[in-house]
Amino acid sequence: PDSGTTMIRGPKEQLVALETSICSKWERCQNHSKGAPSSAALRDLLRECSDWLKTAENGLLEIPSLFFYVKGSDGSSQAYELTAWAWVTHWSWFYGSGFKKVCSSLFDEMDYRTEKWGPVWIIGMPLFYEYDVGYDMSSKEMSLTR
Repeated sequence: PDSGTTMIRGPKEQLVALETSICSKWERCQNHSKGAPSSAALRDLLRECSDWLKTAENGLLEIPSLFFYVKGSDGSSQAYELTAWAWVTHWSWFYGSGFKKVCSSLFDEMDYRTEKWGPVWIIGMPLFYEYDVGYDMSSKEMSLTR
């Protein structure tokens, strides 16, 4: 995690796959994309959130959560959930005759690859919205607590 990064950053092709997967699991996005879920459909639907957010029964939480699987020092893997509340942002935008609420994901492209580990992801502030993040300087281990 990086507290100085406001976004979740990763390789473009993996971000497109992630957004497409979210769209395919979200009924509203499936309908919006006419059965062909895509990254573009998700982004378009988020941008038009003022049209549906006020009628959504669970607000942003109707959007499927993300799950990150992190391997611990003992080799075991643990899932960490990020609800849309953590990775979708909204603001007012001026459109011709007035302001309109628009939303977007906090995903951003970053193509950085290491020789040893492959593609790098930076999970920024959205992680801190859902978890208390700690780092033990002596063991050099991170902890995430809800």
